[in-house]
Amino acid sequence: MKDALILFTRVPIPGQTKTRLMPFLTGEECARLHACFVKDIYEKAKQVDADIFVFFTPKDEKKLLQQILDNETVCLPQFGDDLGERMKNAIGIVLRMGYEKVILIGTDIPQIHPETLKNAFDNLGGKDIVIHPTFDGGYYLIGMKKEYDSIWKIERYGTNTVIYDTLQHMRNEKLSTAVGQMYYDVDDKGDLYHLYEDIEKGAICNCPITIDYLELGLKGKLDKIMNKWDLDACIHCGKCTRSCLFLEKYGIDLPVLKEKPELAYHCFLCGTCGCVCPKGIDGKEIALDSRRKLVEDGGGKLLDNSYDGLLLEKNPYKFANYRHSKKESSFFYGM
Repeated sequence: MKDALILFTRVPIPGQTKTRLMPFLTGEECARLHACFVKDIYEKAKQVDADIFVFFTPKDEKKLLQQILDNETVCLPQFGDDLGERMKNAIGIVLRMGYEKVILIGTDIPQIHPETLKNAFDNLGGKDIVIHPTFDGGYYLIGMKKEYDSIWKIERYGTNTVIYDTLQHMRNEKLSTAVGQMYYDVDDKGDLYHLYEDIEKGAICNCPITIDYLELGLKGKLDKIMNKWDLDACIHCGKCTRSCLFLEKYGIDLPVLKEKPELAYHCFLCGTCGCVCPKGIDGKEIALDSRRKLVEDGGGKLLDNSYDGLLLEKNPYKFANYRHSKKESSFFYGM
């Protein structure tokens, strides 16, 4: 029985796609960049032994999408009240066509490798669901062999807990899950900086259409921000704040954490902030340095009693603090 691969995308229309890159890029530049992403990902999808479907929005722009791809591509409109329902409906439609395994991917990761997609189908063979996370707490790929309703019931898509909440739903339903390779998606200026830097270093060379546009069409803008960002440690792009339950709660970014060391005891030490930071600032090190300083200033004793309460709270996300809470509390108490 044949497998199917769904590309789930917005149609690249100026002012309606990649809007978080504006005003750094114009609406036209955002649309052209996204069109390059879609083309590169589509070319990689064709290297997988699966039928390709493209589910798109807005629903009246099918002609434009087929011009970007080709007229032979099966393009179907998305429908549903939220992102989860639209993905659920797309997968359900294709499964009901008789396909054995269906995988859905987004179009924000032009650097994805075809092997990643092939491995996802292989892993799905022995599991109920396959899912691949992004560094910002979401996911770019999900696949299954039958329909499930509960896993899509996420309170807010687009937040930094989507992958954790989805995995929790899967655990509740006792679904076997394969978690695949993590990638960063390209949503904002910090992501674009990361992608361009990787291309300049030669770390990424498998998205030729995107590379051509970045190096020929956007090189001037990108070189300027790279030179500017090299002057400072933090560029205050907000990626760490959006990727962290703690930083988002208090509305601060990593440099501010240094100024408020007492808050460092609330850090989960999960490392996500460092993964998404285009400058590579490691929030774990900031938190640990702040904790050590507080212990030293307090004569080897912990001064912030809230850390005790935090360690005892129920944590469905299994962050590092909770996995090693006894070891850490002993270390910071100097016991």
